[in-house]
Amino acid sequence: MKVLIVYGTSAGQTSKIAGHIARTLKDREYGVDLVNGRTIPANLDLAPYAAVIVGASVRAGRFQRYILDFVKMHRDQIRAI
Repeated sequence: MKVLIVYGTSAGQTSKIAGHIARTLKDREYGVDLVNGRTIPANLDLAPYAAVIVGASVRAGRFQRYILDFVKMHRDQIRAI
């Protein structure tokens, strides 16, 4: 099974958590792609993934704009997965 982990981070804590999740899944022999939300390719296809994990930090009651944009852009694919 292949898993995509997309994260947004401000102070680095969400990055550490996403990395820990990725290592844990890899230890259990999952294929994992770990992607910083700031560097997501515009043409990213979610079809190869059996699961998508999205994590973001909250600052002043809001998630990072680029994470919200990613989720909105891929909403239908994420729901299908």
